[in-house]
Amino acid sequence: MKVRSIWNAWMLVAALAILIPATALRAAPPPDNAEVNKLLDQAREHAMLADDDAAELESYTRSKLSWQSHALRLTTMKEHVNNLGVDVSELNRLRDQGSPLQQVAIDRINPLLREIADHLTTTIEHLNDNQGRIHMQAYRDYVKANSDLINRAHNMIADFVDYGQAKATAEAIQLHQELPSDSTGE
Repeated sequence: MKVRSIWNAWMLVAALAILIPATALRAAPPPDNAEVNKLLDQAREHAMLADDDAAELESYTRSKLSWQSHALRLTTMKEHVNNLGVDVSELNRLRDQGSPLQQVAIDRINPLLREIADHLTTTIEHLNDNQGRIHMQAYRDYVKANSDLINRAHNMIADFVDYGQAKATAEAIQLHQELPSDSTGE
């Protein structure tokens, strides 16, 4: 008798799976938070500026510029990374209000930003301790690693922003398609 009731339960589940569309079983994910979107876009801008600084500094390692020029570019890069840090702090504060995708973005930015800040600090300290050795391989390696990390952060943030914008556009189109047409046939 117990086998028959298990069989009946399985048949009921199978029938429901056929009759109820999968989309009806899933709740729609919460929409993206507009304030989080704005901050992600701001973070993208600051990451882009830091990325430009890092690329410029990397070009300095192939030039005859003075250590002071390197120090000035590192200072500018540090300002942009600090601005990015402010954005990320605000994103962390709003994390629970964001959509699941926005929460993933915030969670992925945090460790990368910490790594960037640590490595940038080490590079600045190295330059301060070795001002006459800016053309040595050790300094070039620090600069290259900074450039790679910041570029990765910039690309990742830009990808999340672009995806969010594309998703919002697709949802708006879908909503427009679901609306009844007016009496003019448009």
